[in-house]
Amino acid sequence: MNLELYKEKCLRTWDLSKSKQDRICNAVMGLAGEAGEVAELIKKKLFHNSKVSSSKLVKELGDLQFYIAMTAYEFDINMNVILHQNIEKLKLRYPNGYNDEDSKLRKDKIIDTNDYEYTPF
Repeated sequence: MNLELYKEKCLRTWDLSKSKQDRICNAVMGLAGEAGEVAELIKKKLFHNSKVSSSKLVKELGDLQFYIAMTAYEFDINMNVILHQNIEKLKLRYPNGYNDEDSKLRKDKIIDTNDYEYTPF
């Protein structure tokens, strides 16, 4: 599915009657909560000898994706831009593929000319 179409379809269940500030808070807290759900599945695997259910993982990752899409919507950021810039950042950070030295150096953190401040509140 096209990422922008996905974001548009997610809006069907997004409460636009809430204030912009409340919607942003909901989106960001949703991100944190769903990331915690994914972490909980892996924690149970590592420390409780549970199996990771791929169907549960898919559901939690889907919920996480929903909140990513809604955060992008609230900040008027195209989903494709997010993915493109992430790949560009990784190419800068790891020009020859992953290695521990580049991970520590993090060349992408030295200069970020695409940064801008957004103050919705």
